[in-house]
Amino acid sequence: MNIMVAVDLADEPRAVLDRALPWAARFGARIHLRAVARVLWMPDEGMSGSAAVLLVEEWRRHRDQEAQELEELAATLPDHMAGTAKLLDGFPDMALVQASAGFDLVVVGTHGRKGLQRTLLGSVAERVVRRAPVPVLAIPLASEALLEAGPVRVAAPVRAKEPSLSAVAWARQRLGAQMDLHVVHALPDLRLSHELGLVPPSDTPQTHPHRAWAEETLKEAMAAADCEGQRHFVVSVGYNPGDQIAKLCTAQQADLIVMSTEGRTGLRRLAVSSVAERVLRFATCPVLIVR
Repeated sequence: MNIMVAVDLADEPRAVLDRALPWAARFGARIHLRAVARVLWMPDEGMSGSAAVLLVEEWRRHRDQEAQELEELAATLPDHMAGTAKLLDGFPDMALVQASAGFDLVVVGTHGRKGLQRTLLGSVAERVVRRAPVPVLAIPLASEALLEAGPVRVAAPVRAKEPSLSAVAWARQRLGAQMDLHVVHALPDLRLSHELGLVPPSDTPQTHPHRAWAEETLKEAMAAADCEGQRHFVVSVGYNPGDQIAKLCTAQQADLIVMSTEGRTGLRRLAVSSVAERVLRFATCPVLIVR
């Protein structure tokens, strides 16, 4: 298995690698480091004279320095995990997405920015998650590194309508008996229906009228996929339950959240992807997105 670990040489590259290493060990994988050069363009384009020569020399000096930093980081990898190291050119998200093709998994670090800071800065990690053609493991840099041995508590948010366990299958194939599965389902927000007198109170999973149906549907889906694990429920507040799913996973002390957007198109895929992105934004543990 080959993992591409994306690092920002100016923003805690060691922290990303330290958190990727235990996952690579669990998966029996090699790590290939990729970073994007901070200087986006060659300064001699459309320029001439001695000033252009100086700018080109300075550009090359900075780029050589970054390449050396990346090589030094790669040199710290254990021999059995050491893969390639390459400095990329271009805009970070586009360069990383393009480079990800051919790898089995991409690892990116996240800062969990919210509100105005996130709006202004955006998130390279979120854009890579959204566009990469391969599974992406997004690891919050504020989280603790995974232990290299012992069970891995895996939380899997699953829709009861058209349930997909492909992300669970991906994780199980690589973690095997180490995986401790916990399926999570967000029951719909029925407050308006309750106010109209159409349904009884449904503000807890125990009283929610969809609970029994969801329980049975997920049980059948898990049996069909030969998955053993516990099932947990949370009641949505609003259209997108991603933050509540993330909070439940934190309460369950999940080591990993796995989600799939596979097999859906159009508006349904957009809805699932938006929930996944919200989970990613609020999660305190790594999130694996499988397509």
